[in-house]
Amino acid sequence: MPRDVAEDPVNFEETINSITRLIAAVFIPMLPLALIYGAADYLLLDFLMAREPDLTAPRQIDPEIWAAVGGSALLGIFITVVALIRAHNRHYYGATSLMSEIGLGLSRLPGMVIFILVYALLVGLGTAALILPGLFFAILFLPGLTMVALGQSGVLAAFGDSARLVWKQWWFSLVTVVLTVAAAMVGIALIGVLLEIFLHEQQPQLSLILLSLAAATIWVPFSAALLHTLPRALAARKAPPPPEIPDTDGLFDD
Repeated sequence: MPRDVAEDPVNFEETINSITRLIAAVFIPMLPLALIYGAADYLLLDFLMAREPDLTAPRQIDPEIWAAVGGSALLGIFITVVALIRAHNRHYYGATSLMSEIGLGLSRLPGMVIFILVYALLVGLGTAALILPGLFFAILFLPGLTMVALGQSGVLAAFGDSARLVWKQWWFSLVTVVLTVAAAMVGIALIGVLLEIFLHEQQPQLSLILLSLAAATIWVPFSAALLHTLPRALAARKAPPPPEIPDTDGLFDD
């Protein structure tokens, strides 16, 4: 009997299949989260374009600009947590409950914020030294995001648990991440081109709003499916193979 690739993807093809299937399963359930995220992204972009802060002089940037950026980042982290919980519930139970997932997301938000701050610091230090160490850390600790969001590991333990999963499977992880992110970016870019051709010249503001909403609608389910599937694939690849069941067909045949 063939394995269900949605349950325990092992090779690259099965992992991409599982990500694709999960995207299809959560696309509609994640629309509320994606639209909120897209609207917030547009409001922040519109706010920054109106203020035109001088990024070369961060000390002279108004506090409300920092507050807007920080609030947008916090909302993005929260939506990531809720999206991962929603993907988890959809995958294992076939149902979701937005209000309970929001409550659970709020309880795990502080840990996720701490994890992401440490994660960003490690990746930033690695990138400052050389680009390759930053990329190495980014992939090595990426599954930790899922572990913290789903309550599978504590904030600090998630770094070690993630590293153990990715170790010796770094290239597999990188290719999976790059392919999934590239697919999302192609979809967003295609919508951007269509809006530029048919709408931007006549209605630039509406075009920007629609692009923000469309980008979030694509990015939220794609990223959640990737982050939810990758750790399962890595764990399945490290698990010992199941014992072979001897084929007794024809044992008592004449």
